[in-house]
Amino acid sequence: MNSSGGTLTMQALKDNAAHDQQIRGGTNSKEGSEHSLSIHESNASLSGFKPDRSVNLESIHDLVHEPICSGFLFKYCEAFYCSENIRFVMEVDKYKDYFSNETIAWQKSWKELDRELDFKSHDNTFHENVRAKIKMVEERLDEGALITIEDWPSKKISPVDVERMIREIWTTFLSEKALTQICVPSIVLWNTMRRMRRADLYGREVFHEALQEPIRTIVRDIYPRFRNSEHMVNLRKRMHELESLPMSSELSLSPLPDTILSKYTPAELEMGVQFTLDDMLQDKTCFKEFFRYLQSCILSENLRFIRALQIYKAHISSPDVSMRRKGMEWAWAVYKFFIAPYSAFEISVSHQARREIMRQLADPNMNTFDVIERTTMELLRVHYNNFRTKRDFANLGQVILRAHDLADKHSQSNDRMMIQSHRKMGCLGVF
Repeated sequence: MNSSGGTLTMQALKDNAAHDQQIRGGTNSKEGSEHSLSIHESNASLSGFKPDRSVNLESIHDLVHEPICSGFLFKYCEAFYCSENIRFVMEVDKYKDYFSNETIAWQKSWKELDRELDFKSHDNTFHENVRAKIKMVEERLDEGALITIEDWPSKKISPVDVERMIREIWTTFLSEKALTQICVPSIVLWNTMRRMRRADLYGREVFHEALQEPIRTIVRDIYPRFRNSEHMVNLRKRMHELESLPMSSELSLSPLPDTILSKYTPAELEMGVQFTLDDMLQDKTCFKEFFRYLQSCILSENLRFIRALQIYKAHISSPDVSMRRKGMEWAWAVYKFFIAPYSAFEISVSHQARREIMRQLADPNMNTFDVIERTTMELLRVHYNNFRTKRDFANLGQVILRAHDLADKHSQSNDRMMIQSHRKMGCLGVF
């Protein structure tokens, strides 16, 4: 794997230039950007549920809903203090991701339900009093539960979690009291409040209509600037890299240091030591033996992942700028080798957790992989407990001693060869 992430080929650069020209769509760049961007969902997905792995950056749906793309767009907006709309879209997407394991309970679309419940969309007499009605209902939202447990149709999705997420989205972006309130038509706010009270019917589509105006704002006011930014250049580069994932042979992980002799004496190792999981993850020989055991069980990808994560964290936490830059490349390497669907060492990751990591790849930090690190460590602890019952674990102290004895003998052999060489040259006095 190219640790620097690679560069765009000349053909890719030409394609990007042609793409820019197509989006500009004439002399009026603002008008061109609105009419060139497709509003339809493409047939591609980086999340693993569609056959095409590429992303169409001419599709506004892909740009704001594909998590890697929205992460880059958010990073750009945050730099220019205009991130509230894309933040709202991303939080609604997280809410929708929470429903990914449930495919049966909610069958009808929000529009079908609106028609059945006789929701108003364009009523002039209603518009006159809608703000007063919203204020009145908003006060009631704080008084009791939004969701009645008895009416909840799913055993897979927690109504308590759903209500918590609904309230957070409302109070952060839609409420009159919200510090980051987005601009949404009053009638849409009213309908959204009604859907919030019937989340048992609307499920993942409670905020579907409320997304429309923020996305229009992104297309009209933000995309024309974003498309010419360095953030878009970087997004294109990463999309180009992800068109084909690296092979397993391209992953190179540096070995751990020998630390076990600083913790246990040779006498303790000779007698036998109950090595901990931390020993397995911190010492070169322990790691090697644990890895060999996991390979025999066809489970070694989890240990590889933890080692790659150790390397990533060592880089991303460094005060040195060049080290942090390498850390960003390691974040992408961790994603491409372990988290991306069909990757060489793909580990078990929920759809929700994968998409959240993808959103953070534009600006990774020490906590980017925390969720799957915890679940992977839980799996490794189970495998470690199984390893403790094996003969190889009981003999691990002897293996460590033999490894260091061989190292000492090798060092002594090198010393003897150097002494003989100096004797021949008449330089023994150096020693």
